[in-house]
Amino acid sequence: MASSDGTVKPAGVGLYFQEDGDRVAVNHLIRGGSADRSGLIRPGDLVVGIDGRDMQGRGVDDMRNAIVGSEGTIVVISFVRPGSDAQAASNFSVDLVRGSPDYMAELYGETD
Repeated sequence: MASSDGTVKPAGVGLYFQEDGDRVAVNHLIRGGSADRSGLIRPGDLVVGIDGRDMQGRGVDDMRNAIVGSEGTIVVISFVRPGSDAQAASNFSVDLVRGSPDYMAELYGETD
């Protein structure tokens, strides 16, 4: 979405990552961001794909560069949630809107 001066604002989805060996995991979510609002993503989830591209073995900088884009656009992130001894790992993908928590609040009509 363009700002008042006509420029497009780059934005992410409210995720912070940490490298875990050759894998990248979600470290934490920004409250009110798109990832948090999805209710599906948790710390420890491993990023394996972005917009259909295999991201396994890539670093945090590559993840960030693939996720950040024009505010208001959609990015699809694929995850693996590691399993426990009693539970198998699960794969899932989430469509997320790029934008700040303030942008998301406005998008969902939560502004004053």
